Amino acid sequence: MATMAKAIVHQQICPACGERSYDGGEDFVLHMGTYLVHHEVLRDYVYHFLNSSTTMYNFIEVYNTHLADGAIPECLHLSYRRFRDAVICFMELLQLDLAEGYSCPVCQDNYKTVVMDGTSLGYHQRHAIKRVPQHGTRVLHTGSSHSERVLVSHAPLRKLLVTLSTNAVTPAEAAEMVKLAQQHSPFLLPLLRGILTEGRTQEKEPQHSLLREISKNTPACSIIHPNTRVDTLVQGLEALNYRDVEGHPCLMKILAEECPLFFDLVGAMGTFPQEAVPIFQALYQKARDTLMKPPFHTPLTVPEHPGDYFPNMPLVRDRGIFDADMSREDSRLIDCKKMATRHPSLIPGVFTLFCGHGVCLGFAIMEQVESVDVPFRILRTRFQKCPELVVYDNACQLHTYALRRDPHFVKDSRFLVDRLHWRNHSGCSEGYNLDAYPQNVCLNSQLAEQTNALLKKMKGQLSYMSRDNFLRHLKLFLWSKSQKLIKKM
Repeated sequence: MATMAKAIVHQQICPACGERSYDGGEDFVLHMGTYLVHHEVLRDYVYHFLNSSTTMYNFIEVYNTHLADGAIPECLHLSYRRFRDAVICFMELLQLDLAEGYSCPVCQDNYKTVVMDGTSLGYHQRHAIKRVPQHGTRVLHTGSSHSERVLVSHAPLRKLLVTLSTNAVTPAEAAEMVKLAQQHSPFLLPLLRGILTEGRTQEKEPQHSLLREISKNTPACSIIHPNTRVDTLVQGLEALNYRDVEGHPCLMKILAEECPLFFDLVGAMGTFPQEAVPIFQALYQKARDTLMKPPFHTPLTVPEHPGDYFPNMPLVRDRGIFDADMSREDSRLIDCKKMATRHPSLIPGVFTLFCGHGVCLGFAIMEQVESVDVPFRILRTRFQKCPELVVYDNACQLHTYALRRDPHFVKDSRFLVDRLHWRNHSGCSEGYNLDAYPQNVCLNSQLAEQTNALLKKMKGQLSYMSRDNFLRHLKLFLWSKSQKLIKKM
């Protein structure tokens, strides 16, 4: 609308229905009681907001500038407050099926791959609900212990292995290492004796890399994740007695896609080194022992969390209260740490969930600082079965967090760190590296990060809205972005 006109609305009783109200809908105007705004002005703002993250303040400033250029008196210009109220009313009147934009037509509610991330976009803390989360059913003795998860669970031995894999060790350290290996991890002895006898040579460098990986304080199932393909691989290797593996393309393909650490070892050595066989077997058995826990049921007893919006993913069970929730050991059970800061007066932000095709499935408001409990709660309460692939910038800690609580739920799932954040995970096993698996080469692991980057551009506007207005804009923005993707499918 390039013109502004003073409008006087006369109200009289309608002879047909006896009503006195006039909403302006038939004339494509929004009647706000003391002023009218044409729908086209409001539609123009919504399109600018969705496509260029234009703030409400910038839009009304440009709009009033156009009016001034048209010699419209300033007294007829639209104030920010009046325009804001009109926008809120207009968005409430929009007849949009937002739920339709939060479901992927390709996945069809069978989400095998999900990408998730948190963003610092949030509203003021004075609007926070501050409700204590309810987790429901108490569950006893279900998670895996540290010694059940980590291949080399003895910390002094791990420390010596790290030293050996990066530098030379003294004779006293070598003797202590062999002694500890005999007591706690005898499967290491063939590899250790070979390295200690021959010293650090170029030919032994792949074995040093293997030693460095297995000495990390991460779950064995992050290196070898048991499934039907891995079971087939192990059977094939056993039948060959782990010899001439490189001459069997089918086994090498499975090795590359399921156990890239050992695929690289075979590629560098030209064969499967026999001193690495006991380590492979120990990893496989440890991973199976970690994941093969009995299932249990946590019936749905708690209501929907007021900060969650997953219109097509209703709750299927309670999160549950686990033994691990009673301790504070999660942050000390893994060497990889994620550092984060937050605004002093705003809530931490929003946690978004996407399918592998980029469609947003919903989001959760984080009124407490972001932690791996947020994605764990979403996965366990809204998925009958955990997705086969979970991509998250803190996947290493999420994986350990889940294994300490419900290993059976994640037994068929692999957790990987997205490409953008992997370089910051120096203490992580290569098993969490998305690029280590050739089958994921075409996966866009920055789906959540790219959308969150767009959300951050609106931080100046959305952060100081009321909670209801914040959610209204957020739902509309994520719906619009997903609709564009769905139309291209």
